[in-house]
Amino acid sequence: MLTEFIWQPSDVLEVTSLSTDGRGICRHCGWTVFVAGALPGENITLSKVQKKGSFWEGTLNEVHVKSEQRQKPPCPVFGTCGGCQLQHLNEGAEAESKLDFLKHNLRRLGNWTQEQLEELRFKLHAAQPWAYRQRAKILSNKVTFGFRKGSSHEIVAVENCPLLVNQINQALTEQKALHIDGEIEFTKDNRGKVHSRKIEKRRGFEERISKTSQKSAFVTLDHPRVPQFKTPLNGFVQPHKDAVYLYHKCIEGFLTPWIGLNADKFPNTTTIECWDLYCGSGALSFSPLFALLANDSKWERVIIRAIEGIAPSIEAAEQNFESVKTTIHQKTVIDFKARAIAVHAFLAGFSGAAPQICLMDPPRSGIDEGTKKALKRIYSKTSGPKVVCYVACDSASLSRDSRHLVDECGFKLIEAHVFNTFAQTVHFETIAFFVKD
Repeated sequence: MLTEFIWQPSDVLEVTSLSTDGRGICRHCGWTVFVAGALPGENITLSKVQKKGSFWEGTLNEVHVKSEQRQKPPCPVFGTCGGCQLQHLNEGAEAESKLDFLKHNLRRLGNWTQEQLEELRFKLHAAQPWAYRQRAKILSNKVTFGFRKGSSHEIVAVENCPLLVNQINQALTEQKALHIDGEIEFTKDNRGKVHSRKIEKRRGFEERISKTSQKSAFVTLDHPRVPQFKTPLNGFVQPHKDAVYLYHKCIEGFLTPWIGLNADKFPNTTTIECWDLYCGSGALSFSPLFALLANDSKWERVIIRAIEGIAPSIEAAEQNFESVKTTIHQKTVIDFKARAIAVHAFLAGFSGAAPQICLMDPPRSGIDEGTKKALKRIYSKTSGPKVVCYVACDSASLSRDSRHLVDECGFKLIEAHVFNTFAQTVHFETIAFFVKD
């Protein structure tokens, strides 16, 4: 039973760890206290506290003993603007904290034991920590132009954001003078040009599918494998300018030796099938192809099924396939089958054999129940080596879905890669590899 919470401003609290939303965690009178801006190992005092259900929130007053990992935030509105949570934590410690966040979620939401986690291979990948965002959304009410304040609808004025590439910061200055009311999205293309568009009122997913089925403007971005990579201007773009390069290198780096070790065990040694579920415009769809071609030229036919519910993204994916074909000189027949259909609907109607390689990059909410049910059906009757590459922007969803892939589909999680492609924030990308003999 918890004791009475007795607190005075002179009480010194010790920060023991960092929460997954970037706040320092303290214990006081047997209660958990979350404090924004505090770091593990610090001794702090608070200016006020507020009860929030089963825990308390404290407002940082003073840091009496500072962490060696603390650094001075370069942004003048850090702590007020809701965009960043970790500018006060140095780069190395920030990356390590995100690996800790992943392990914490695997234990708490995926029911992985500490012993099981110790058997997994984890790897951290650094990325440029500043001036990296090639896409950003800015809010304007005609008077103030900037980002939303933390836990508020209020707009914090921003003159220059250290996370944005220079071209977008320059575009902000120009756009600010127009006094537009609403939300504006900026995207830098592969030639350095910045495209801006006003975002209309947010819509639900099903409505978005139908309303974006019409002709869409495309933007060309840098890509490691596709010479002219196109995506809808109103579609998904990896915010970090180097993200797709890092993710391709990771996926190809895992799949190339895996294919080499297992190729002779496939039911068909001349034809191989790969899926990319939630493929978007195909940013990662071709990574298995290049891993296959890196082994040898034995593959007579490679089937790639790219599945995405947004029609303009599929149109872009088909154009990207035509672009990537110009770089391939092997005689292998590449059968690219792109479909504008929701993943759960595609899987529900699929009656063939499971693919040898499956990429999936589900939304932040993770794999829906219909898709889980279909994956279980498809993979329960399979034979031969299989691999699932799960790309996650939310480690909580990955952790929950990992249990389904392991317990219901028969896979084994063997490797997880953490990418600090959202530096200065609590967000990060994870690529996890599940294999099945």
